[in-house]
Amino acid sequence: MMSAYPALLSLGINRPHEISSYSLSSINDVDILRIRYTRQKGSLLPTSKKFKFPRRPMPGIHPQPGESMMTEISPALEEALQELSSLLSQKHRLKDRKAELLHELDEFEEYVRLQITEFKAEIEKL
Repeated sequence: MMSAYPALLSLGINRPHEISSYSLSSINDVDILRIRYTRQKGSLLPTSKKFKFPRRPMPGIHPQPGESMMTEISPALEEALQELSSLLSQKHRLKDRKAELLHELDEFEEYVRLQITEFKAEIEKL
């Protein structure tokens, strides 16, 4: 089975549709990705998970004495961040579309309600 989110799958994330948000922080030479989930009530699954990615020295850059080593983000973390960004922006678009459709439905229901009222009033006149 092919996953739409292979980087997330490689982290052991089997339910990407339950991801609600994520944050990224760094401590020393380690990037920490925290993923939060929206779980169903009563679920025994965790509501968040932390993943640690060691930074690696940037190739070809040699610091002068007294300077700290320049590091770069892990390629695995970079791929996971791209997938998370894509996933959450898609979820946001779907929520916007859902809200738009619900608003249109409310307006349509109000229109139909007014039409029914007018028809009933016209029938009473006959």
